[in-house]
Amino acid sequence: WNNPFQRPPTLPRGLKEGHKATFQMDLAPPTKGWKGEARLRVQADATLEGRTLAATCNGTVLSATSDVEEPFLNPYPSLLGQADEKRAWLVPMTLLRQGMNAFEIRHESGKPVTLIYLDLHCV
Repeated sequence: WNNPFQRPPTLPRGLKEGHKATFQMDLAPPTKGWKGEARLRVQADATLEGRTLAATCNGTVLSATSDVEEPFLNPYPSLLGQADEKRAWLVPMTLLRQGMNAFEIRHESGKPVTLIYLDLHCV
């Protein structure tokens, strides 16, 4: 995320209650197309307990999921953050389009938070 040619950098991104952050992702579907659901995930620099975050994909509100686990096996899980620092949402594949896609994270309530990581896992 620390692209030296992009200022300000994409992440980290601080959010206060009532504010939002928009992230653009340039996506390309796999050869046989997207299937099922994707998962959008964010990680903060501290616990998210007592904070409410919401997300949209291309303007459509996403449903939250409790699944914040890593999408792939990782030999160093202690370096990946704790579950209470993460939030995730399900992304129906019908919302994704080839090219630029907008993902918005809104801080709906609670103390300010700094987002340090964002990923989208598609199958």
